[in-house]
Amino acid sequence: MDILIRIALLIALLAFTYLIFSLVSLINEIKKTMSKLDSSIDSISGEIKNLSPKVSLLIDDVRDIKNKVNDTLVHFDSLQVKAQNSLEDMSSLSKQVSYSLDKLEQRTEKLVVLLDPIEHILRDLFNKVYPMISYSGSLISAISKGVKAFSGKLNK
Repeated sequence: MDILIRIALLIALLAFTYLIFSLVSLINEIKKTMSKLDSSIDSISGEIKNLSPKVSLLIDDVRDIKNKVNDTLVHFDSLQVKAQNSLEDMSSLSKQVSYSLDKLEQRTEKLVVLLDPIEHILRDLFNKVYPMISYSGSLISAISKGVKAFSGKLNK
């Protein structure tokens, strides 16, 4: 029985030794993993530190763009107000032009009504006087031809 206890102790000691070696090996693997993890964390930390100024510049650029967009929107608002005022002015001007054209048309109609009888009188006068003037012109032309012919005979 003593041998069995010694064999059991020896097996227990071997198992314990194997367990110690496994534990040491596991601890070494954990150390390597922790070392890799530490270097990865350092690398990520460095990248974050490198990105931080770039992100800060990007945020500043975004703020500048936002301010420019806001300024542009304010400018567009002022242009819209100016355009609306211009349209209102054009509408008012259009109404004034329309009113003036209506007044001009009314006055033109009155002038036509006023000048129409004068035109008829002048036509009648022309129709009455023209035949006499035409006849007188023909008579004067005939007399002139006769005087010329007579004076041509006298000069020979």
